[in-house]
Amino acid sequence: MPVSNGADTRQTRRRHILELLARQRVRNQAELRKLLKSAGFQATQTTLSRDLRDLGVVKTTTGYELPADNSPALLTGDSLWHAVRAYLLTAEP
Repeated sequence: MPVSNGADTRQTRRRHILELLARQRVRNQAELRKLLKSAGFQATQTTLSRDLRDLGVVKTTTGYELPADNSPALLTGDSLWHAVRAYLLTAEP
């Protein structure tokens, strides 16, 4: 069962999302929300969208896929750094 602290709950939920996506194909947010609910997590569609975005999860025609770099940064909440490393190709002032 998830802990009650907001930050801890978010990290626990995100870990569970990564575990779910590693184990099985999840086709949409409704399915993901149902799986999370059965594990004791309550999450709105907005929360799931944010979690998936911050985790770098990609939506494909067959469902969600984990990012190629499933590094510890994803699990520690360092999502901005992950996004910069994963998606920034160049930067100019």
